[in-house]
Amino acid sequence: MIGSSLGEQWGGEKEILIVNAGTIKKNGKRVLEILKQAHEGLYTNTFPIGDSGEDFPSWLDQLKDTDGSEQFTIVLAGSGLYGAGNPEINGICAGTYFPESNTAYLNSIVVDCTSRTCGLGCQLKRVMENEFTGSAIKHGSELRGWFLSCEDPAKIHGDGHLSYSPIKRLKKYLEWGGQLVKCDLVLPHWLDTRKRDRESLLIAFPNKQTGIMPDSEVIIDHLRSLYKSVGVTDMSDPDLLRMEMEINYSDLEADRKYITRQYAIL
Repeated sequence: MIGSSLGEQWGGEKEILIVNAGTIKKNGKRVLEILKQAHEGLYTNTFPIGDSGEDFPSWLDQLKDTDGSEQFTIVLAGSGLYGAGNPEINGICAGTYFPESNTAYLNSIVVDCTSRTCGLGCQLKRVMENEFTGSAIKHGSELRGWFLSCEDPAKIHGDGHLSYSPIKRLKKYLEWGGQLVKCDLVLPHWLDTRKRDRESLLIAFPNKQTGIMPDSEVIIDHLRSLYKSVGVTDMSDPDLLRMEMEINYSDLEADRKYITRQYAIL
């Protein structure tokens, strides 16, 4: 039985389980069983492994938090998460806080088809946002902002291979208060950093307490942390330098408003 201090219920319907390095140490076996079920089911069905998805050992490695360079957290939503039986998992959210840049990245969020109109995704986002804020406070600082990336509908030709609509997902993120960063985003693949994702958009979110959006310095610091997290140690990486130049020479506020309006009408 997992202690109730590890989570809470939303509206008496969905239980929330927060999994991090501390959770694994306290309730290792049961938490790992639930986590593996979540990964093999809902997560893998949405993010195929080797493509956009991470494998289970990668999750475990990140949860170890051995060197303190980043803090990985997974939030699960469902029912039966605190009993001994087989739980039902309706939502998963994974995120990473980077102490070096004092920024955070929402790695992935997925909700099953039966729960997508119930606001569960937004609840998961709020829980993760609280985790990001709390991690920054533990490091004696204030979160400078957090980010996520999603497929660019303009670059995805048909979404038959996806279990969700890129356009609907982008609209949802904008409804959450995210703003698009004008940057030709390139993300290294977690398995092979030579393989680059060039079909995604970067979306910035403010510190929820101050409401201040990340400026160019924060965005660049975050991208550097993101590259380091997948093993790119050379900060003169051509893709990284190009993105930094684009961000430094753009009018962030004007660009954000323009492209956010542009995509909102899709």
